Amino acid sequence: MKTDIENAMNETKGKFFVVKFTKKDGSDRVMVGRVGVKGYSTESGERKEVTGKGMRWTPASREMRVVWDLQKKEYRLVNLRTAYYFKCGPVVLDSSKTTGVMP
Repeated sequence: MKTDIENAMNETKGKFFVVKFTKKDGSDRVMVGRVGVKGYSTESGERKEVTGKGMRWTPASREMRVVWDLQKKEYRLVNLRTAYYFKCGPVVLDSSKTTGVMP
């Protein structure tokens, strides 16, 4: 399921999606986000750009994906190993059901 959700995220072309996964502490997380965000505006109107500084490891090496979280308005990591649900438009992948089919 990990590669299906990862591939679906790559194919969103900047559209928002919903992903559900289990966090490190064991709690479930529902995130509305998108990939490919290179910069954003703060509430004060200040423009922030991605610099690439701050992360000293590669998320892919730990089976994680950087996502822009719409609710928190910050970058967050999605654990692809524990992701069990993905929805973007008509595409729904759900490992908790046997009917998760990607058109």
